[in-house]
Amino acid sequence: MCLQRAPTWAAAWPSSVAAGTATAAAWAAVCTSPTSRKVCWARTASSARVWRWGAVRDSPPSTRGRVASPSLSLATAPPTRASFTRRSTWQPCGGCPSSSSVRTTRWVCPPTSWTSWRRTRWARCCLAHRATGTRCQRTAGSAWTAPTWLAVLEAGAVAPLCLRHTCLPSQVAVREAAAYCIGEARAGKGPSVVEALTFRHGSHNVGQNLPESTLSDDDREIRRKDPLFVLRGRLARLGGEESTLRAIDALTARAAAAVDAAETFARASPEPGLADLDAAVFSPPSFSPPRHAAAAAAAAAAAPPQPPSGARERSFSEAIAEAHAVALRSDPRVVVMGEDIGEMGGVFQCTAGLTSEFGARRVIETPISEACIGGCAVGAAATGLVVPIVEVQIMDMVTLMMDNVVNQAAKWRLMLGGEAQRDAEGRSVSMPIVIRGPQGGGHRLSAQHSQSLEAWFTAVPGLKVVMPSTPHDAKGLLLAAVRDPNPVIFLEHKNLYQLPRSHVPDGDYEVPLGVASILREGTDVTLVATSNMVHEALKAAGRLAARKEQPVSVEVIDPRTLWPLDEATILDSVQRTSRLVIAHEAPRRGGWGGELLSVVQEKAFDYLDAPITIVAGRDCPLPYNAALEKACIPGAAQIAEACLAVVQRPGFDQ
Repeated sequence: MCLQRAPTWAAAWPSSVAAGTATAAAWAAVCTSPTSRKVCWARTASSARVWRWGAVRDSPPSTRGRVASPSLSLATAPPTRASFTRRSTWQPCGGCPSSSSVRTTRWVCPPTSWTSWRRTRWARCCLAHRATGTRCQRTAGSAWTAPTWLAVLEAGAVAPLCLRHTCLPSQVAVREAAAYCIGEARAGKGPSVVEALTFRHGSHNVGQNLPESTLSDDDREIRRKDPLFVLRGRLARLGGEESTLRAIDALTARAAAAVDAAETFARASPEPGLADLDAAVFSPPSFSPPRHAAAAAAAAAAAPPQPPSGARERSFSEAIAEAHAVALRSDPRVVVMGEDIGEMGGVFQCTAGLTSEFGARRVIETPISEACIGGCAVGAAATGLVVPIVEVQIMDMVTLMMDNVVNQAAKWRLMLGGEAQRDAEGRSVSMPIVIRGPQGGGHRLSAQHSQSLEAWFTAVPGLKVVMPSTPHDAKGLLLAAVRDPNPVIFLEHKNLYQLPRSHVPDGDYEVPLGVASILREGTDVTLVATSNMVHEALKAAGRLAARKEQPVSVEVIDPRTLWPLDEATILDSVQRTSRLVIAHEAPRRGGWGGELLSVVQEKAFDYLDAPITIVAGRDCPLPYNAALEKACIPGAAQIAEACLAVVQRPGFDQ
């Protein structure tokens, strides 16, 4: 996005460009000053080319005619200078009698320009002086200041953008401007931008070693006009009732008293301890790892039972879809959000059939904007009135919502006081949200659609991270995640959608978060694998057990939840086998396996008879070439070799 700052204001509007295969999103930005207008374009394709309109001096409304087209400097060949012409007219809007107007700008594009753009583009900007309470003024020695205008090339069927501009708005002005824009939106007239120019009373950063900011005379004048300071005086000059003025004084006094009371409470309170801090990270129920024998019993109880003959079978995608449906039926607060999740049912059919049963108000089709999805979902979850399940179509794109996930959702509870902060119904602060989606390689989707990102999330305190490997666990874990009052990242490997159908119980059941599953018992090596690597680990364990000479007994553990981690189950197994191999698809450098290695090295070092081995993906972005991609992802052969290497160390009974 190219957003050029200007003394007066700057605004941006996104436009989707639907041409060809190589053209990505486009942003149009408009920057103005009292005497010049600039329109900047940035195209976020493989090469970020910038097109600029030159400066244009606006004519006052008294000229009321066409404005000369600006010069055009292009960083790329198309469109040529002749591709666009601008025709502008001023029309009174009935606000400010001297200068208020509505400016309509029409851009005409010849058929030789991009096929993605319609031949005629409209953009409109309304200066609502009546609503904002401002007037355009002439100052001594300065050029005439024209009303602000906005020119946006809209794509497809996007409605025109309306900008409402005010400087140092009053409370009444803000209310009226917002009411106008809300009315326009509800009438189907498209989006609006309300820009309020305000004064910042202090520096952005406050520190002992930073110089104090000084106020200029202009700053002081603007500060004296701050609506927060002048509201009462303005009401008094307008003849406000005495009761209204007394109410304002009483409100001011209550606000000051509340601040004083909060300060008094804080100073009188004891310093918090680490126990208070830990309790503020996650809302209860939180996981307390069982120890040793109890851990094995819990893991066995949570493991999928042996299905009876003729058992009900579902694919991984169907199990996820069932979990969605059960959650939507059992809790009216639950909504599902994402791209193409409605009639299409999602790219991998994980939301198939939900729209027909629950409707578009609870199965919400979103724009192709992960930042928008993340902001909406986290904001909704913060109210406690909505429990969003967000589908990220390809998990690599979660990068675009990381600010909301990492800086808002993960820290929400702790920053608001944790258990100490409760609402009127006695509920503590929570952030009930699930962000789920497919990740991993093996489908030739190249570097930007094949990553395994679990280590990012496990490194963020305040997030729970789940990675199921079977349809049974996928349904039960997703239901447990939806009912957990904390933010949960739910990662599904793309290969799991292609697994053969397996036993999935009907109805409502949960697999508890933080409890590992022992999928195969063994005595020689503990093999901990995640997600799709679980199936490769089981293949490797089968091959090692079937060796005619010196077979190897491998215990395979699926942690299922990377955080909270069931350390006890893993440590108990390592104490029995004295060896550990960790397998995951993500690159080894910075991977989750290194975290598990450090836990076992610290807490079970005396039990180890061989170095811990990690089998992981190659430290490089996954390539598009099929042979190279396969070479970068570990499989059963590499896992089996790693197990053989650790058991052949000295101390193993040949």
